Amino acid sequence: MISHPHRTVFVHIPKCGGQSIETAFLADLGLGWKSRAPLLMGANDRPELGPPRLSHLKARDYVAHHWMSAELWAAYFSFALVRDPFARVLSMYNYRGGGKSLRHFVSQELTGAFAAGDADPMYYFYRPQVDFIQDAGGMPLVDRVFRLEALETAMGEIRAASGLKAAVPHANVSPRRAEIGDLSSEDIAIVRALYEADFEALGYADVPGESQAASD
Repeated sequence: MISHPHRTVFVHIPKCGGQSIETAFLADLGLGWKSRAPLLMGANDRPELGPPRLSHLKARDYVAHHWMSAELWAAYFSFALVRDPFARVLSMYNYRGGGKSLRHFVSQELTGAFAAGDADPMYYFYRPQVDFIQDAGGMPLVDRVFRLEALETAMGEIRAASGLKAAVPHANVSPRRAEIGDLSSEDIAIVRALYEADFEALGYADVPGESQAASD
């Protein structure tokens, strides 16, 4: 998402609370979800320019795909929200799982998407969070990374840097079909392996529920 009036870029990692942030920026500009295109949040049918939803562009893609200049990227405030990888996987399942079991989602759909990489049409949605906020060498590209679990605290800094005034709603909440306790030992091992880079770079505990408990 690019909001030129706010001089802000928000890198929206799927299932990390991003739609709530986007809704607030739209409201600040008197826009709604159907009029979100000016903030680079529409559909994309050209894979060479990014994912199917432009709101999920990786940080590196804004300049690489010429959505903005390197000079403008450097001048604007850029940020992202991240989330406990276990909680994110459960949110993805609750959003995408359909009638399949959590076991099937983790062992088949997620594992298959990671094996295929960008050849899988849903990999952009499932990929590690660090892919969205780092360059190919693992260096951070955004100015600030905030935890979804501490969003209320982070909003002060976000508002100060962007000038955002609108309230942040709780948007795009998936129905709770699965929770932390539903992850089997096999599921946990797979999530640890697939999202190892996220656990290491973002500082989340690789034991389900421990990061959330620490933030409560």
